[in-house]
Amino acid sequence: MIDYRGGNMKKNDNKLGWLLLLSTVCVLPIGPVHADQISESLDQRFANHEIKVNDRLDHFREQLGITPAQKSSWDAYQNAIRRNMEDIHQQTTRESQHPTVTALEHFQRLSALKQEQLTDFSRVADAFSTLYATLDPAQKRIADEHFNQLRKQMLKRARGE
Repeated sequence: MIDYRGGNMKKNDNKLGWLLLLSTVCVLPIGPVHADQISESLDQRFANHEIKVNDRLDHFREQLGITPAQKSSWDAYQNAIRRNMEDIHQQTTRESQHPTVTALEHFQRLSALKQEQLTDFSRVADAFSTLYATLDPAQKRIADEHFNQLRKQMLKRARGE
């Protein structure tokens, strides 16, 4: 840590660090978060996520080498992914409008949300199934490896690695 008095702080000299942290915390605005602030933040996060997903889709399409004959199947898959993203954004925005609910409402809303997500995911899986059927063996190997890597990353996160 850098000592703002002009030199390096010693390992055990963390008083200044705590003072800086405390002074920062004390000047931060503290108060209720309004739904429009949450919505704005969600909109910005969605826009950033959308850019990343579109970049990944473009990269995946390039890796696969989608042919003109496969373009309509690719477009259907890509559109299903995008619709899924939009639905998740709408669901999250909708849920942010209900900051407090009863315990029973929580489980009812969660159940309805999971059912919507299952419908969305089924749409994506169906579109990918159609696309996968159009791929040649080399493209299928690329797709298999792509999704195996995603699965490995997901499992690592689930294990906390």
